[in-house]
Amino acid sequence: MQFLGLCFLNFYLSLKQIVTFKVEKTELVRQLVFIAYESLPMILVLTCVSSLIITVNTATELIKYGGRELIGAAITLSNLQEITPIFIAFAITARCGTAFTAEIATMKISDQLDALKIMKINQLYYLMTPKLLAIILLTPFVLAISALVSMVSGMLMANYAIKLEYFEFLDSAWRYASLKEYFYPLIKAEIFNIYTVIVCVTCALTAGDSSKDVGIATSRASTTVLIGVVIINGFLTPIMYH
Repeated sequence: MQFLGLCFLNFYLSLKQIVTFKVEKTELVRQLVFIAYESLPMILVLTCVSSLIITVNTATELIKYGGRELIGAAITLSNLQEITPIFIAFAITARCGTAFTAEIATMKISDQLDALKIMKINQLYYLMTPKLLAIILLTPFVLAISALVSMVSGMLMANYAIKLEYFEFLDSAWRYASLKEYFYPLIKAEIFNIYTVIVCVTCALTAGDSSKDVGIATSRASTTVLIGVVIINGFLTPIMYH
């Protein structure tokens, strides 16, 4: 509970700095490039492969029961509503979140955080706020690209596996999809990614003062994020869709 309270406090203080436009511009640009470069390839691979697997299983079963016209909608909505937001959070945790934790924890044991205090630089202003704003800005674009990739890969696999024409897939997807089918997953993805940054940075700031503690903090951050994302998704899905 103490750790969760510290996470919420750090989030509040960082959000206050974002609202008042107190963000380190150079660090913000660096984080935008780093997060996009590091996480996007993994996100696209995960969403593409998951879409292929879901398409094979879903399409073959729907064909058996005469649900050919529902294949595009079922694959698109299942990917967009559940698979894509979770895999985005997992990929960002694996590629960027652990890097955040290791970097800041190393800065702590090498007394670089003490140097920030001496120079009267707020730790959250320099270490968390740029990362938090970067992930908030990037999430809509990452989600849109991932959704497009998952739809295209599902469409290609459906055509290969059951000879479903491309226009049939797209017609089914557009018929049942609406604006909220992107808006709700965007809320999920934003919450997951904000949670990821907060937990990873907070774990680093509360790490011990030895090199061993860097590994412990990184492991703790990744574990907390992965379990937390699944639990949060379990609460968000019934609220949004039921």
